[in-house]
Amino acid sequence: MELTMHERKKLTMVKAQAYLKAGKAKKTVMLDDFCESTGYCRRHAARVLHQAGQRYLLGDCLLVADPGKHIKRHRPSRYGPAVQQALITIWSASTFLGPVRLAGGMALFVENLTLHGHLHIDDKTRRLLLQMSPATIGRLLAGERKKYQLHGVSHTRSTPLGGRIPIQTCMDPPLDLPGALAVDLVGHDGGQAVDDFNWTLTVTDCTTGWTEAGAVRTKAEVYVVAALETCLRRYPGRVISLHADNGSEFMNGHLVRFCHTHDIMLTRSRPYHKNDNAHVEEKNNSIIRKFVEYDRHDTQEEVDLLNRLYQSLHLLVNWFLPSQKLLHKERTGSHITKVYDQAQTPCTRMLARADVSEETKQQLRSTRAELGNH
Repeated sequence: MELTMHERKKLTMVKAQAYLKAGKAKKTVMLDDFCESTGYCRRHAARVLHQAGQRYLLGDCLLVADPGKHIKRHRPSRYGPAVQQALITIWSASTFLGPVRLAGGMALFVENLTLHGHLHIDDKTRRLLLQMSPATIGRLLAGERKKYQLHGVSHTRSTPLGGRIPIQTCMDPPLDLPGALAVDLVGHDGGQAVDDFNWTLTVTDCTTGWTEAGAVRTKAEVYVVAALETCLRRYPGRVISLHADNGSEFMNGHLVRFCHTHDIMLTRSRPYHKNDNAHVEEKNNSIIRKFVEYDRHDTQEEVDLLNRLYQSLHLLVNWFLPSQKLLHKERTGSHITKVYDQAQTPCTRMLARADVSEETKQQLRSTRAELGNH
């Protein structure tokens, strides 16, 4: 008959004193007998008996009543204030990346920041930073990360033209080719969607994570297509497809003619299904909102300033900021586990692709070498 928990604790109290004083050979026999009586595995049984014996030696009669309770031992902190401050500096320079992406690019950030004099650390601190796990990074940055909370509002308005453009959903197999781009607009209304205000067009390569952005005065069709042409000129490769939501800024004759002229396949999302355009929606938050935030911008001068900012972000985001790509999902009952690849920069992903031309790769290597010398 299986023992109850109360009976197991009483048996532990009886066996613990003899177990503590026994030799190695006798402990083995006692442990076998104890495991058979309680059903514990050997590792857990040895820990329970050892801790109960330690309490007996300390004379802590109150705690003997609960021999299964774990004894907390003080362990000195491995990462001191100097390491944590260096980590915060790196995190700030990385534009506040998440723990996994930050760990993936830690060697790159440490090398560049120390090279240009923005980070001063000794060899021990450097070693601790490079071997730090994503979980440790998240724990050390928990207090700092709470300071940044963002929110927004949707401006998408559908149009009848969307009915003639094919739908691509998040369940459809993605095109695993560089050049499958997704686009979206981000409004800079400052929380009051009245009168005219500026917008940002975000363009993302769903395969490599390469991201471009361009600011427009309003979301008029002619402005959006002009900004799209500018972004595509900076994109290092051939565009195969373009995926957008159902907003009238995309579902219009200007964009349809543009895609037809450049032999680009145009697809759209389902209404009220933001996950159909998840790749670019994520970049709206991690890039546009992070650098521009939610202030109101409604003048041509601000459009010009935003475009100057996006020219610099073109280099920072695509050459220096690692990102993760979803490989597949695993369902266990009602629980879904997402499996991601190792955090890499979009430039690194481009260079690793066999379907990217050697000419494009040579241009990327040249730009990367030039950036590393500045």
